[in-house]
Amino acid sequence: MKEVLGRYFRIKDEPRWLVITFFAFEAFCLFTLCYSIYLKNFEFVCLSLTSAFFVFFPWCVQRWLHLEFTPGMKVLVFILAVLAASAGHVYKFYHFIPMYDKILHCYFGFLFAPFGFIIPLVADRNSDKKTHTAMCVLMAFTSVVTVSVIWELIEFGVDTIFHMDLQRDYVVNRMTSYDLFGESTGKMHYLEDITKTVIYTADGESVVFKGGYLDIGLYDSMIDLLVAVIGSGLFSLLYLIKNGKLVGFMVPKILPWDKEEYFKYKADQAAGKEKKE
Repeated sequence: MKEVLGRYFRIKDEPRWLVITFFAFEAFCLFTLCYSIYLKNFEFVCLSLTSAFFVFFPWCVQRWLHLEFTPGMKVLVFILAVLAASAGHVYKFYHFIPMYDKILHCYFGFLFAPFGFIIPLVADRNSDKKTHTAMCVLMAFTSVVTVSVIWELIEFGVDTIFHMDLQRDYVVNRMTSYDLFGESTGKMHYLEDITKTVIYTADGESVVFKGGYLDIGLYDSMIDLLVAVIGSGLFSLLYLIKNGKLVGFMVPKILPWDKEEYFKYKADQAAGKEKKE
């Protein structure tokens, strides 16, 4: 295992503190996996394994796409991997911490933007022409929007098919509708200060929810998209302000595809470090 991590994924080239941090996060995922097995909760087991994989994900991307993430970017991915799956679901952070889901969506937008940023750079890897920064920033922003929309569609599909609640309910206290009183007549109807929702089933059962109108997912999805866009927009803005000096460490370096060119690149990089020392 150690040899595979060292040779194939080049973890041995990483700073010692990063390797220790990596194994600490993986140990947490392993503990969560054991805890999930103890609870006999298959969903939690899958989420624990998902966290463990995404902690390792930066090295997979580096290997498959010939990129190089900075240690700081790797740690940011570790944090998201654990907070989104293990901590959020297994340890109930989504329920105990207000706005936890929205914070994570914003964090995701900020963190995923660099992956979109490098798409034009990867596409033009063998080109002599320099890729314009504006194109990379635009790609960073739009890629987050695209992935967020796809994720919300997945949530909608899971909720519809498997009767889950990924798109959490949202309480609203006012409503605007053309169809509020039956068939639409083209007249707009307004309801203000809604205090409760009453739901009737076909078998005569009724459920009363106090607090307002219980929306079933629309507001949650729209706010998730909004905060993800804010996160990606923040990255794009910070990159443009100082031309990458503030958040440039988050953008992976593009490495040569050819092995000889790669080893030459690493040798030049090592020589540069020796000169600085």
